[in-house]
Amino acid sequence: APEWVVGSVHAVTEDGKGLTADWVQYSPGSIKRALAEYLPTLFLDSGSTLLFPAPSYQVMASPMNRRDAFLKTSPLVCANGKWKFHMDSLTAPAEEHNRAGLSGALVMYVNVPHNPTGMGYTHTDWQALFIWANEHNVTLIVDEAYIDLRYRDDIVSALQVPGWERCCIVLQSV
Repeated sequence: APEWVVGSVHAVTEDGKGLTADWVQYSPGSIKRALAEYLPTLFLDSGSTLLFPAPSYQVMASPMNRRDAFLKTSPLVCANGKWKFHMDSLTAPAEEHNRAGLSGALVMYVNVPHNPTGMGYTHTDWQALFIWANEHNVTLIVDEAYIDLRYRDDIVSALQVPGWERCCIVLQSV
């Protein structure tokens, strides 16, 4: 992980010992706690914008967890049997956030492989998303809790695609 992420996690958890591989998904120290507590604390405030796909697991988007950030949802679209982010509907709020000069971060939650659609991303899909995120100054919080449940050989982790470290925080659970 980038040094600033490691340092931030240590600061939030006080000693950094809370983030270990033996966490169970729904225990107090799970990946869902990182989504619900640690990451919103680091990145979201009243000047932030959270771009969030729909449908999706709402833990980070709930009013309690998004820490007064503006919430902009975007529907996932299905074309030729393949689910994708509707980038046009995400670009407008990203540009609006940047144009308004808001003080907080511009963050997009990316749950891939996706629950509930099963959507996965190829190397090419990730590259396109990284280019878009860098062009719009968006930090991607990539939740790869289901990365080992791939139904196609061409589905890859964001970590396998060069450039992820410039715009992503990637979470994987045990």
